[in-house]
Amino acid sequence: MLRRAAPWLAAGILVVGGIAFLAPKLGGVSGLLLGSSRQFSFAGMAMTIPAEWSINSTGWPSRGGGSMWAIVGTLPWGPCAASDINCHYEQRLSAGQIEIGFGSVGGIEDFCLIGATRSDLAGRGPDDPIASGRLMRVDGRPTIQTDYAVGRGDYYRSDEWRRWLIANPDSLGSAYTIDAKYQGPDVVRFRTQLDAMIASVHVTEQTRAGDPATDCGPPFPP
Repeated sequence: MLRRAAPWLAAGILVVGGIAFLAPKLGGVSGLLLGSSRQFSFAGMAMTIPAEWSINSTGWPSRGGGSMWAIVGTLPWGPCAASDINCHYEQRLSAGQIEIGFGSVGGIEDFCLIGATRSDLAGRGPDDPIASGRLMRVDGRPTIQTDYAVGRGDYYRSDEWRRWLIANPDSLGSAYTIDAKYQGPDVVRFRTQLDAMIASVHVTEQTRAGDPATDCGPPFPP
C-alpha cells in the first residue's frame, strides 16, 4: 500500500526555524466554515486555520531527506510523545480526520520548469494515485498545487492528498511545502477549509518584486 513522503522532500532541504501561533479569534463567513479560527505563523509565513485543529511545533531533526516545522490537524498524536514524530507517522486517519504538515525544501533546480511541464503530476509507479492540479499564486509567490485521488489506498487510509509548493520570497531554488491528507466522509468541507487557509496566507519575508531571478512568468498567472 502507498506510504510515501511529499514528492518535494526528495530534492533537498532548506532548514528554517521558528514557529508561533496566536490565540483564537472569530472568523468571518469567508473564513474556514467554522465559528472560530486562529492565526498560525512560522518562519516567514502566517495564515488562518480552524480553531479546532491542533498544532505540534515541537521541532524535529531532518530525517529521510525531509524537514518538518509543524504538524497541524485533527489526527490525534496517539500514544506518542510530542517529540516522537516517528511514532506519530505510524498513526492512521479515521473518518473525519485531517492532517497537514508544514516544511521546507531546497535544491530545486528550476521551479518555473516544474510548473511549465507539470512534472509533479507524473506518477512514479503504476500504483501511484491519479494526480491533478493547478498553478496559482499565494500572496504573490508562484505556487504549484497538486491533488491526488488516493481512495484510501495508502497506509494512512486517505481519501485525498492536497499539496502545495510555494516559492520562497527571495529564491526559486527553495520553497515552503504544505502537505495535507484527509479522510471523509465530508471531503468537500476539507477542500474548502484548505482553500480558505491558503487564501489567507501572508508571506512576511520581503520579496524582490519584478526580479526575474525570483519569479516565474507564464504559465503561472500574473
